[in-house]
Amino acid sequence: MNRVPISPIQNTDELGKWFKQSETMLIIFDAHRNWSGRCETLLPSFQALCYQYDRCEDRLAFLSMETPKFAKEFESNLVSSPQCSIQLPNSNEAEGKEVSTGGLLAGEKGCMPLFLAIKSRKLVATVLGADYPALAKLVQEHIPSISGEDEIEDQLQESEQK
Repeated sequence: MNRVPISPIQNTDELGKWFKQSETMLIIFDAHRNWSGRCETLLPSFQALCYQYDRCEDRLAFLSMETPKFAKEFESNLVSSPQCSIQLPNSNEAEGKEVSTGGLLAGEKGCMPLFLAIKSRKLVATVLGADYPALAKLVQEHIPSISGEDEIEDQLQESEQK
């Protein structure tokens, strides 16, 4: 397995390219202000996640993106409504609260890390805070299967039922 780098988005063309890649991959953006930079705390955790999945480099990408520099382009690349439940660490009262990515990308989150998961050009999950268990869970739930993997799993389940 290759080491999966955390690539910074440099321009809107590159952002569009990654949205196109989301048709076959799970893309996780670390959205941050230019003055705070990406979430360095979770960099080793991203690598650990990649070691858990076969062909991770073909199925999962971690990117960093400055906001509000790319906020408008990010939302314009989404296929569906930019509404998603957020996961807040150690907070029962706000869990499941509906928020727009626009509000989060505009800075309503303060300086907490914000992770946006994109699959098939849709926002599938959002994690607010350096919450490794929530990130690991979203990867487990949304990482695309390896081509043919689902067919093999279906065949195994059918044979077990007989």
